[in-house]
Amino acid sequence: MKYLASVIVALFVVAAPVSAAKIIIKQIATPNLPGYRTFTLSMLTEGSEVLRGVDATFTGALNQVNPAGQPTILNDANGFFQFVGADPRQDSQFPFLSSTVLTIGGQESNTLLKAAISGLADNGLSNPAPFAQLVTPDPFSIQTSLSFDLGGANPVTHSGSLFQEILTPIFDADVSIESAPAEGLDGHRTYTLWLDYLTNLGSVKFDAAITGDLFQAPGSPSPFQSDAPLGLVETDSHFLFDRGDVAIFDSAAEADTIALLQSDFFLDLGPPAGPTSGRVAIAQVTTDDPSNVAYDFSLEYSFRFPPLRLTGSLIPEPATSLLLVIAALAAPNRVRNFPAFRKENQ
Repeated sequence: MKYLASVIVALFVVAAPVSAAKIIIKQIATPNLPGYRTFTLSMLTEGSEVLRGVDATFTGALNQVNPAGQPTILNDANGFFQFVGADPRQDSQFPFLSSTVLTIGGQESNTLLKAAISGLADNGLSNPAPFAQLVTPDPFSIQTSLSFDLGGANPVTHSGSLFQEILTPIFDADVSIESAPAEGLDGHRTYTLWLDYLTNLGSVKFDAAITGDLFQAPGSPSPFQSDAPLGLVETDSHFLFDRGDVAIFDSAAEADTIALLQSDFFLDLGPPAGPTSGRVAIAQVTTDDPSNVAYDFSLEYSFRFPPLRLTGSLIPEPATSLLLVIAALAAPNRVRNFPAFRKENQ
């Protein structure tokens, strides 16, 4: 998966016809300002696209810090905040020095932050590149109007409500497979199925079925790791969780045979208010015939959207399944389509 290198969650994605650029939003509780949140907006680009400029207007309830009684649209005055007992994370601003960019039309107030900023490609920015910081006690009130120069023929634009975008569910997932010789079983290999994910949903309902020629340890059924008999945990085919660590949705749906491994359970992928990305081992399968072993995972993440279906087989390795990013809730006045918007709470 392309966007799982860092722990981020999208609020909205810049989706020009050939653009994979995404706007990343992180939010924290504002230091020493109870009831306020600090939102950092960054641009994640791919391929030849580079953030060259941004024309941004934010309206709504915005906190401003002016240590010298002057506007702090850019971050030139951040070093002086401590002298007035303030923290730069309390100020709504664009995180650039005026000496390194060209700025036109900069304005700020307790209801406005705006500027057209160019020359960003020469600033050695990270990717994703932070381009705005918003501090507000009321994210419901924040409206955004954004236009980005990413090096293409036309700018990529977006207008909408910040809070509406924050509530957008997103689930981006991929399956990868690793294998190793099965200890003590000639001609067998043990395959580990991993779920790489990016989500802001917390817990998802995971309906999992693996079919084919599966090695199962003799004795009682062992669909979960905690069920596997001692001495055969490394080779038994099972889901890689202890029963106590997952909420089993329907125990009647469990199966553990030489032809089927199946269970429905709720899988915790991070705190509901703190979106994250990561990698989790879902199941291990031992077989001497991987060509006939297939997986079928269905992840339900919201009643408003159909389940995310991930299907594939053990061969070829690694198996790459369907990759799906949930579209963002419709926002008004869009010039380009923005299918998702990412966030991270810390």
